Amino acid sequence: MKKILCFCLLFLAADLFAVQKISLADCEKAALKNSNALKAAAADFLSAQKAAQSFKTSLYPSLMLEANLRYIAEIPEFNGIKMGDNLNYSAGFALYWTLFDFAARSRNYESLSETANSQYALLQARRESILLDIRNAYFSLIGALLTLDLTQAQLELSLKQNSDIKSAFQYGAKSRLDAVLSDADVLRKQKQLKQIQIAVIESAARLNELTGGIIEGDLSEIPLKNKSSEIVELESTESLLKRYNSFLDLSFDEDSPQIKSLDFLSKTYFLLSQAQISSSYPQIAMSAKTSFDYPNGAALETIHQNAASLSLNAPIYQFSKSANAAAQNLAKSKSYEEQKEGMKIHLKTLFEASKIKARLLLSQKPINRDITAQIKTAAELMYKSYLSGN
Repeated sequence: MKKILCFCLLFLAADLFAVQKISLADCEKAALKNSNALKAAAADFLSAQKAAQSFKTSLYPSLMLEANLRYIAEIPEFNGIKMGDNLNYSAGFALYWTLFDFAARSRNYESLSETANSQYALLQARRESILLDIRNAYFSLIGALLTLDLTQAQLELSLKQNSDIKSAFQYGAKSRLDAVLSDADVLRKQKQLKQIQIAVIESAARLNELTGGIIEGDLSEIPLKNKSSEIVELESTESLLKRYNSFLDLSFDEDSPQIKSLDFLSKTYFLLSQAQISSSYPQIAMSAKTSFDYPNGAALETIHQNAASLSLNAPIYQFSKSANAAAQNLAKSKSYEEQKEGMKIHLKTLFEASKIKARLLLSQKPINRDITAQIKTAAELMYKSYLSGN
């Protein structure tokens, strides 16, 4: 029984003091789920999509239920016969359809569809931006934690040397200057540790901000912990580098979401300009109605009436209203076209510069490994010399 109790206590203790493990994939998933900006972009896309779908109904006939009730105070008479009744009503179904309008409505619909496409491209761009932000935050925290361990190790070494120097000073083997310089070195390392702890807190807070609090616990307790392994366990830089090495072989995508969004906006305003031009031409519409009407002229009875009509609407003069509106939208279309070309050049420059920077950083890896080995050897020699008193 005692063995079982001890095992349970050990299990609970291990669970209590276990360090939280957080992968980059977990952070990406949480960031996409938590992002208000992504949710707003999704809502904007849905709004634009529904606007296009709503306008599309104007391309088809519309069936309406129509009813009216009217009271007339004075009824005209002819030879003593009333030509109607004080109470009049009509109820039935009516069909309306614009047969021809020089594609004005269809171009307006296409314009709204391009707006929805632009909003979808912006949604994709926002998603990529969030992933970039969370990866930067994750890598920033990795760097801060590695620096924390290095600074802590340097402080421990300084404290050890300071203790040895003070002992040697008491026996006259070291001077007062050696002791003062050692104290200053310890204080400097302690200050560096505080600064890196601030950097760790800031990086962890940024990660929590993007993910909605993926790091558990109180971040203000980080200064009480001496090692990164006591704070959180992240993926190793080696595994992350292997994952992203293939990105170096990618070529620039001219259909990136930012570019596509501007292209769709350019098409949106071009189609609007065409729709404005079409609205200056005649439109032909038809209607048909079947209803029950009361009264039937002088006969005070309800009749079933069928009617059909064809109408022509042709603007004669509007003081160049349609022409100016078309020119305005065409200019806006050209503006977005120029912005698209500028964005393409900007993104391509960033892409190529990033690839060059990444290759140069990776090329430093074997150099850094050699430097580390040399520093390690030098440190061992210096420590042996220190121990021997030379």
